[in-house]
Amino acid sequence: RDFCRDGGGGVSPSDADTVCAWILRTADHHSGPADGDLALFLDSDLSVLGEPFCRYARYAEAIRREYCHFDAPAFARNRRTALQKLLSADSLFFGEVARGELEERARANVALEISQLSALAGE
Repeated sequence: RDFCRDGGGGVSPSDADTVCAWILRTADHHSGPADGDLALFLDSDLSVLGEPFCRYARYAEAIRREYCHFDAPAFARNRRTALQKLLSADSLFFGEVARGELEERARANVALEISQLSALAGE
């Protein structure tokens, strides 16, 4: 936000606040309703979930590297919890197009990762 307000491309304070709110929303995509541009932004952020499994697996590996400071069982438990929460949503995506094109594969990818994490967690 400060970058935008301090002359980072001439972004208005209102737009800077909007972008900041959208980025913060990615910490919990389903914490409330979303439509319009926010829905598109959140769907774009989650679109990797609906990629073919080989791409999804590379994404999951990158997440593991990002959290390398956790030992494997702790990472597995926490990641699994986050993914289970994600799957508990009625839909992973807000827009009809994303739901139609990505939802089924995304749910399958996430479910497979959850089963792999359960094995890693020793459960």
